[in-house]
Amino acid sequence: GIILVIARIWDGINDPMCGVLADKTRTRWGSYRPWVVGGVIPAAVFGVLCFFSPNAGVTVKIIFIAIVYICFGMSFTAFDMPFGCLANTMTEDYDERSMLGVLREIGSNAGQLVAAQVGGAILGAICGVGAYTSGAYMAAAAVLAVIMVVSLVFCTVNCKERVPNQGDPISFKMAFKGLFSNKHALQLGVIVFMFILFLAFHMGWVYYYAVWYLGNPALIAPLISCVTAPAIIVLFFTAKIMQLLGKKNTIILGGAILIVSGALFLIGGTNVTMAYAASIVAGIGQSFPLAAVWACIPDASDVGEATTGIRCPGMLFTYTSFMLKLAGALCGGLSSLFLVVFGYEGLAVEQTASCVQGIYWVNGLMVAIPGLLIILCTLPYKLDRKTVQEATAKL
Repeated sequence: GIILVIARIWDGINDPMCGVLADKTRTRWGSYRPWVVGGVIPAAVFGVLCFFSPNAGVTVKIIFIAIVYICFGMSFTAFDMPFGCLANTMTEDYDERSMLGVLREIGSNAGQLVAAQVGGAILGAICGVGAYTSGAYMAAAAVLAVIMVVSLVFCTVNCKERVPNQGDPISFKMAFKGLFSNKHALQLGVIVFMFILFLAFHMGWVYYYAVWYLGNPALIAPLISCVTAPAIIVLFFTAKIMQLLGKKNTIILGGAILIVSGALFLIGGTNVTMAYAASIVAGIGQSFPLAAVWACIPDASDVGEATTGIRCPGMLFTYTSFMLKLAGALCGGLSSLFLVVFGYEGLAVEQTASCVQGIYWVNGLMVAIPGLLIILCTLPYKLDRKTVQEATAKL
């Protein structure tokens, strides 16, 4: 827990530094592509080392994993943040940016499914039905790391920064000014925070919901699949929905669907069919907010630049990414807090009736409440097609 806290604190320092340095970069390959290619290989190496257990004392092991995990986070930021910024430089077209946001989410969800299947297959092949070993985890991580490196290098080499950063590189002070004077970018970060609060929490809470409320551990994997699979399918139609409704209304639609999902979880009680239905609805709802936010960040960057004269897409994306990490870190603490309040006993054969009811209520409310907060945070967002296109024309 201490290592995770230290890592998140360092993220708050390291992420903005990386964002500004990428914005300041000027090469014939662009500002961001060199960072993606240069960062993904160290991230792959440190990612594999996260599963290595040195033959040493406990203190040495703790120091080792702390260093490796923080280095993994730094190298991950070094390629992930510039990768996200490519949408700013690949196109100025409003609808093409929507498509890029959707394709990013399709790849993200598909990657999670591939990682689960490939990783599980490797672990099973090495260990069989026995306990998984450190070496087996390292082998699985190594295969996935190779897939990550090949995929990202192929993607980056074949992308072009057609709208490159121009003019003199900005200072750190100017980058922070560009961020905090851009209310639309700040709103997008809060929306991401609320969305991850739902997604990360729900994916972790499914274990307690399936095991203790529904009474069947075998339901964990199907319930998760009922969220992820519909999300991938609906994402193929999300760009068209954004084109019809607008990016803002697409985010609001996602929040409204999450409220419906939370209500279905609560209404369904112990009915497994209703739990599946609520999970599918949650998957549909999750398809919209994040894809639309990724599509909105380049818009907010252009409008901010047209208003203040400061171009800092790296800083804007870094801020949004940090809010995502912050929400993910908070979810673990929230889960622990709820379980403590409910009197959960991890080694108990049965939980108290009040604990089980608490698990039920939290499962539904932590889907519906973030959905409502997403809507409330999105309502003040003012960037529409006309405003963005006017800013792009001005630039």
